[in-house]
Amino acid sequence: MNFLKYVTDIKKEFASDCIIRDNKTILLLPGEIPKCKYMFFEALSQDLIDDFLVEHFSDITLPKDYIELLKTTNGANLFSVKINSGKFSFANSMLIILGLPRTQPFGRPLDMEEPFDVRVENLARHKNIPSHWFKFAIWTQLEDVEKGDNQTDVFVDTINNKVFACRKNQEHIIKEWDCMDECLCDIIDSFKDLKDEYELKI
Repeated sequence: MNFLKYVTDIKKEFASDCIIRDNKTILLLPGEIPKCKYMFFEALSQDLIDDFLVEHFSDITLPKDYIELLKTTNGANLFSVKINSGKFSFANSMLIILGLPRTQPFGRPLDMEEPFDVRVENLARHKNIPSHWFKFAIWTQLEDVEKGDNQTDVFVDTINNKVFACRKNQEHIIKEWDCMDECLCDIIDSFKDLKDEYELKI
């Protein structure tokens, strides 16, 4: 996958400006808001994938590209930006790749970041989204970054490996790709004009 080469290259590029947590989460270009620009999580073993994901999603066949991705990074929060809204500011990751948290969220230290849970996120979908579509990412499109809640869910069809993007909790397909790798690379390319900071317009 070309996306995996991108992950390797970006880790190398910012190796001198990173924080590595005790649980091996990597924060590249760390700051305050956002906490970092790129966040990668410790890779999963095949045993963990089998025990906690393959078994959980027993009604479908997990996409090979997704499994390959998890063995490189167990999800990721990418292209995080600062969004200002009046007196408040918050961070938004423009591309979130879902993974498998290995510690419970309650009581987890703030410096033990974990990925968004792919099992939970697959429950959050429109009722008409096919059950054999597997949600693996959440995308904020560049034209929507200032709108606050216009996120897009990204699914892979586990029968033919085509990838579809739908607005969060909607069924209408707004974009499609031939495979997961094409999708991720296309989304990354769409961020070429991304700024570090935006003003929320509501």
